[in-house]
Amino acid sequence: RRAGKSPEALLRCDLQVNTTLKALVMASPAQQPAAFVKRPAQHGAADFVSWTWEMVNAGHEHIGWSPDGTTIVVTNPERLASHVLPTYFRRSQYSSWVRVLNAYGFKKVGTGAWSHPCFVRGRPDLLKEISRKATGRSGRASSSAAPAAGESRLALASAPKTASLQAMLAEERARLWGLAQEVQRLEREIDEAQREEFRQRFDTVRVTQLMLTMLPLDQAAAIQASLLQPASLPAATLPDG
Repeated sequence: RRAGKSPEALLRCDLQVNTTLKALVMASPAQQPAAFVKRPAQHGAADFVSWTWEMVNAGHEHIGWSPDGTTIVVTNPERLASHVLPTYFRRSQYSSWVRVLNAYGFKKVGTGAWSHPCFVRGRPDLLKEISRKATGRSGRASSSAAPAAGESRLALASAPKTASLQAMLAEERARLWGLAQEVQRLEREIDEAQREEFRQRFDTVRVTQLMLTMLPLDQAAAIQASLLQPASLPAATLPDG
């Protein structure tokens, strides 16, 4: 039947088919989560805790218990948010549900896993012990005041130690400066001693030359020859064997 139709007619037909299919998909009960209906809280627990307990125990595909029954395990956060959370909570965002979990003291123990000591499979009697953490301006003020007080106590405790370290550093610097001055003094004395030794040796040579010029030539030659000969050392006596 499509072979004899114009392109415009075929396009209108395709649009009608797509619209019909989309309407059928939207109307399918498998794709649409149940509408939110506020449930009464059970087991003396807060609303959020009671509804979360009911959701975890309902056998949903995307949320359940860990094997030991102490941890909530979420296997698919996207499908949980789109198919399960709207049934139990007015806000169906996954991040909002996680944020309220944290507010009630649940601890993240892994990817998609939360635990609370009073949220245990088969122990609904413990649910009433789970309460929301205190929040508000007073809580924030006390939490901000605590670090400030701790910092002030730390500063007071470290002040004497800092002063002592500064005194030790100043003393060590003074000692190093004194050592540097002593090294410079010794270097000056060594230099002066070397110059004095050179002057004495020079004067001795000049006096010797002057005396040689005053002696006859034969005596001067003999004395000069004796000065040039190495001094003879006494023979060493070996001890008797």
